[in-house]
Amino acid sequence: MAVYKFKLFIEDNEDIYREIEILSGQTFEDFHNAIQDAYKFDKKHAAAFFVSDDYWRKDQEITLREEDLPLEEEEIRKGVSPKI
Repeated sequence: MAVYKFKLFIEDNEDIYREIEILSGQTFEDFHNAIQDAYKFDKKHAAAFFVSDDYWRKDQEITLREEDLPLEEEEIRKGVSPKI
């Protein structure tokens, strides 16, 4: 099984970083939890990942919780609250 190695930086301070490894069979939720554990975060925050191109332009969003999914156009017209 392949192993992906990531070097994670805090956006405001590139002197603070962590290196983590994720197996190819692990999920984005596993990846999120590994990041939380590496920085000793309290795991109370939502996360999303984005597929980006070579210029870091965001494309597809990958969310971990159903309530983070975007509303459908019909739901927006009807004034539906975000998914819970």
